[in-house]
Amino acid sequence: MLPPLTKAVDVPNAPAIIDGQKSLTYADLQQAVAATERPASQFAIMSAPPSADSVIKVIACLQPNPLPPPRMRGGHRGGNIVACPINPHLPPNAIQRITHLLSSGAAVISPAPLRDSHDPIHPDTPAVIITTSGTTAEPKLALLSYGNLYYSACAANNNMPLNPGDRWLLSLPLYHVAGLGIMFRCLLAGAAIVVPGTQRQLADTILEQGITHISLVSTQLYRLLQDVDGLQALKKLKAILLGGGPMPRPLIERAIQENLPIHTSYGLTETASQITATRPDDPPEARFTSGAPLTQDTVAISSEGEILVRGNTLFLGYLQHGTLNRPLTPDGWFQTGDLGRLDSHGRLTVLGRKDNMFICAGENIYPEEVERALEAIPGILQAIVIPVDDPERGHVPVAYVRTDPDYIIEPARLMAHLSKNLLRHKIPTQFRPWPVHLPDSAKVNRRSIK
Repeated sequence: MLPPLTKAVDVPNAPAIIDGQKSLTYADLQQAVAATERPASQFAIMSAPPSADSVIKVIACLQPNPLPPPRMRGGHRGGNIVACPINPHLPPNAIQRITHLLSSGAAVISPAPLRDSHDPIHPDTPAVIITTSGTTAEPKLALLSYGNLYYSACAANNNMPLNPGDRWLLSLPLYHVAGLGIMFRCLLAGAAIVVPGTQRQLADTILEQGITHISLVSTQLYRLLQDVDGLQALKKLKAILLGGGPMPRPLIERAIQENLPIHTSYGLTETASQITATRPDDPPEARFTSGAPLTQDTVAISSEGEILVRGNTLFLGYLQHGTLNRPLTPDGWFQTGDLGRLDSHGRLTVLGRKDNMFICAGENIYPEEVERALEAIPGILQAIVIPVDDPERGHVPVAYVRTDPDYIIEPARLMAHLSKNLLRHKIPTQFRPWPVHLPDSAKVNRRSIK
């Protein structure tokens, strides 16, 4: 059994949520949660941008009131409600599809027993459903337990210390597992969750709000490093957690050169956020990997080179077509679909996705390898490589590149540079500018480019 989520008893006067000029202590947060009206249904579909209101609503689902006010008596009293935070920008038909999948699978999720809000919580209590597209167009609803999120946060905090008085910027929404990870880590440590201002520059927010911890993707780190104020802000931080995809090597080199407290990591929705990360005392070269497992014996590499994971942070399963499906190997491993290797120190290097591989003239090409080679070229900020049909070779690689504003794409020069590190069939036949409709982020949907 696990303790309830917040630190209201231990640090009642410590700041829990800071949203603009408004600040809630842990005692205030406890009162806000108790006053939150909860739906009568088993699931709570909620719009979840980074906000104090989103945090309070999710906690209210996980930690119900022992006795709701009269106006809430019709609600789902005593037991927890499974929170389903969603992107507020989802189109209506997507929300309808999620609602249908939830309703069809309600019978296969065992409700938690009635309990007082101060009672211990069973680790397998269904807690949150995260919508993840995976590699198919059909949405996948990943069900995480309270224990999954709790144990993940404990392991992360043991690796990267977080204490009352520290402040972690909620730079990621709660409909992403990384945003939930920030929330759980702060609540378990008694640290403050800081909601970013919608119109504020990231560097200004870090400096003005006294941020100590932050999660960044490669684009955010790059922009901060290019700006004087951004670099000053980064140097004020105690810890910078990098994730959301592979980090270009030049970016890591620059961060090391500036002596920034970076932690590279690897995680997925199905493991309730990070499952490997570098340690504070790791040598600089470790930052070019995704670090070692946060919990022993939870990561392995299959004979085909696929990353396998297991442990107490592994999700309860996918809610699909009225069933709860938890696909594991006969010996209990979850196959991530990612390729990787473990070095002699147990640190993981992620090589790419199995399903991204394509064949050119009989040779295998892993797009991520080509992308890393492109991103090592000064002036190229981000690259994505896709296969394009070719009558002679089956497929050929084509690269889209996002560059510095004054960078000129010269295909012959890029090909010559890549030929130093890549075999000929892996070198893209075309180099195209970054599509204007794509976001500047580490994760790009390859289907949208194809």
